[in-house]
Amino acid sequence: MENGKINAAKEAVKYIKNNKVVGLGTGSTSSLFIRFLAERVRNEGLNLVFVASSKESERLAAENGLRVSDFNEIRKVDVYVDGADAVNSKLELVKGLGGALTREKVLAYKARKFICIVDESKVREFRDVVVPVEVLQFNYKQVTEQLIRLGATCSVRMKGDVIYVTDNGNYIVDSKFGEIQNPKKLEKKLKLVPGVVESGIFGKVSVVIVGNENGVRIMGRGL
Repeated sequence: MENGKINAAKEAVKYIKNNKVVGLGTGSTSSLFIRFLAERVRNEGLNLVFVASSKESERLAAENGLRVSDFNEIRKVDVYVDGADAVNSKLELVKGLGGALTREKVLAYKARKFICIVDESKVREFRDVVVPVEVLQFNYKQVTEQLIRLGATCSVRMKGDVIYVTDNGNYIVDSKFGEIQNPKKLEKKLKLVPGVVESGIFGKVSVVIVGNENGVRIMGRGL
């Protein structure tokens, strides 16, 4: 899987053009992309502006010499590159095991193009996948009860002995809904629950780069 991640990240770097605003995802594959892109920026002297989907990605980008801007100062994002926890045959995604799903969805919505980078193990239908749901601390127990009423098996995400807190100051309820046949419909239901900030269900992306031991394959129509 590691070689698959490396190959996907390296391939995505090729899609980045000069004088663009680039959104940086969060997670192991996205971290590889950030490092490889920073190397290309140094070698070719590219003029790029970056926005990050998490404090961790912002830190990694800065460590590698990439100029990270405040998202509120950005009018557009030309391309957003991020991984996923699951990708189905319709190019729908489940994301958020890294804890940055809300900011990731904001960047994905803002971006003109969204490139998803994964290894082969992430390509599968949504059967018994974990759907992270970011919720307010204020009423997380009530939200969890409502998710259970919707058919989910839930657990509040922990970090050691304490509840995990997102960059936005919220909690995450990891939820399993069995086989998800209509991700869009489930996403709408989740967003209607008071106290839910965002869910890890993402709509279609521009292209999915799937890395494997021998190289990559492309899902979608490309860019």
